[in-house]
Amino acid sequence: MGKSEVYLTSFDVSPVEYFDLMLDTVVQQEIHTSKDGLNMSVWRASDGPLLGVPNGTSRVVFSEPDLKVPKFLKKWVQKAQSYNEYSDFYPPKLGGDGDDGEDGGKGANRARTTSKRECVVVPHVGANRMTMTFTEYYTE
Repeated sequence: MGKSEVYLTSFDVSPVEYFDLMLDTVVQQEIHTSKDGLNMSVWRASDGPLLGVPNGTSRVVFSEPDLKVPKFLKKWVQKAQSYNEYSDFYPPKLGGDGDDGEDGGKGANRARTTSKRECVVVPHVGANRMTMTFTEYYTE
């Protein structure tokens, strides 16, 4: 059985602006490689259209951490910790998952605009792949 988590975060941008930031490779590279960010030594992305989804994006990312290990181990250990990430970004849309909260059910506090990202992370050496789906709900 999969694990499910809910995180509430506030950003002072519209759903479309947030989605655009998620797809901006310059912004994402800065987040992933800066010392104040995730401190990866390498982050490269290649984008293409998400077939059958207007304005959708399919992205392949290669990431390699910047590890603090002795130099003679660094090349091997760093490569062993690197991974590819395969993501499909579905653009923001109105209506969400159909649960508009009118019945007071689980969607009662959800916004009317949603986007979704499906992601598979594949480590380069010896670990299990991870499959994640992110569904984001927006309020204006």
